[in-house]
Amino acid sequence: MIGRPRAEHILLLRGRYLPMAQLISVDQSSPMANEGERRSIFYAESWAATHYLMTSRPDGAVAINN
Repeated sequence: MIGRPRAEHILLLRGRYLPMAQLISVDQSSPMANEGERRSIFYAESWAATHYLMTSRPDGAVAINN
């Protein structure tokens, strides 16, 4: 089941999302990576962005892994 969407992530993303610049600027010390609901939104959107890049782009998985 690795890579499959989680129902709770889909529900979160239907209600709100982070701007891409904010998503890619998160690091270990960021509140976005460490605080309850904010962390859930971060993980949901991170999954969605990675899934999109790996499956919707030509040679996406190869490009990400290089």
